[in-house]
Amino acid sequence: MAEFSWQWRNPLPQGNALRAVTYGAGKFVAVGQYGTIMSSSDGMNWVIENSGTTNYLSGIAYANDLFVAVGMEGTLLTSPDGINWTARETGTDSWLDGVAYGNGLFVAVGQLGTILTSPDGENWSSTNSNTTAYLEELTYGNGLFVAVGRDLDLNTGVVITSGDGRQWEAFLSDDYRLLLSVAAGPDGFVAVGLGGIILTSPDGVVWTMQSSGFYEELYGINYGLNRLVAVGANGTILTSTDASQWVQAESGSENSLRDVEHAAETFLAVGDNGTILGSSDAVNWTLQPIEPSNRLNAAAYGEGQWVIVGAKGIVLTAANGQEWELQNSGTAVNLNGVAWGAGRWVAVGDQRTVLTSADGQEWVRQEAGTGSEVLQAVSYGQGQFAAVGDMGLVLTSPDAVTWEEQTIGGEDAPYWQGVNFCQDQFIAVGPPGKAAFSADGQEWSVEATATDHFLNDAACDPQGYIVVGDFGTILQSSPS
Repeated sequence: MAEFSWQWRNPLPQGNALRAVTYGAGKFVAVGQYGTIMSSSDGMNWVIENSGTTNYLSGIAYANDLFVAVGMEGTLLTSPDGINWTARETGTDSWLDGVAYGNGLFVAVGQLGTILTSPDGENWSSTNSNTTAYLEELTYGNGLFVAVGRDLDLNTGVVITSGDGRQWEAFLSDDYRLLLSVAAGPDGFVAVGLGGIILTSPDGVVWTMQSSGFYEELYGINYGLNRLVAVGANGTILTSTDASQWVQAESGSENSLRDVEHAAETFLAVGDNGTILGSSDAVNWTLQPIEPSNRLNAAAYGEGQWVIVGAKGIVLTAANGQEWELQNSGTAVNLNGVAWGAGRWVAVGDQRTVLTSADGQEWVRQEAGTGSEVLQAVSYGQGQFAAVGDMGLVLTSPDAVTWEEQTIGGEDAPYWQGVNFCQDQFIAVGPPGKAAFSADGQEWSVEATATDHFLNDAACDPQGYIVVGDFGTILQSSPS
């Protein structure tokens, strides 16, 4: 079979992702996906160069009349002019993410704490970084190399520093966990990352948070007692009376919390490893021990009773929110959402599972169409149940027995994660940063928010809609 030569025709000059760019030898040089290298003398007119590789290129630097580009599988390329490139032997197949020059030395960093050094860009040797972290980026300034990254084994962030590029000192902190990039300036260093985090340091060792807020993933939110309560990863509980200023409450748990509800003058938060926390004021939380250790995904209140659902079909009920009884749901699939309405309970879960119950104890599986999509959440309002899930799936029913199906969100429909009924309409949220609104559960309008983060849940306060998601995302919007 003949080999074909393919050229980009849209977009132009090409459409592969570009990851890094630098300036040297009178031109800009950018590198990225599929071994892409492009050069430009003015930043407006670009030429695609032949890199000789299809490996992803993540970083590039220019110094001593030499461009050095690095990327996946230990790829390292050099060029005197940004046009003609030569592959160099690195002795590693670790992904190299960043490269910089300082103190007479090129330094490249990457996966598994990999650090390579070279005085000329051609001959490279490895050095001990004192960490196995994934090093995302590095810079040189003020007589110091500084690299940032993540230690996946310890689930924390790392900053490493070196004066000569060969002897490194590592500093671990959860404050560094979201860092992706670092740069040097006349007065020190600035590091930035996920969730809009910004840190500054005069010496690469002592860092000060310049952005404000909390950066744990948030999975659930609710309103009660004139305040908002959001819950999330690692036992995070945040409270606010105005959606602008948030205070962290002490949960007493390190388990991730998946949902929070308010009813009967009680807040109830549920989460991993059978965690149930109760509070009368959203400030002081009490752990309610139960025997099952299943992940608990959702809670709801109706007709004087709490119902909690979770992994492997678990259903728990309690009249007072404290003394819990294990019920037989008749299924072993994960249950992800629960709601009360029209005189019955409705629980939804994996594989289009829909269960109904009049009392929370006896459950019946309902037919919800063909397919294996995950239903993530369910809510009730305007005489309709609305359940949302994978690939834009929305199911609606007036009685939880006969369900109508539709897909909202177009070709790239979000995997809807949460749904709630408030402000006289349903609001569904999901990635990437989408919200959908419906007054009747039938006609939906999909809107972009202020982010493309995963959005996990939505609630209303007197001022409007509040949505929560990854990296501590909290967005507020007034109803139109």
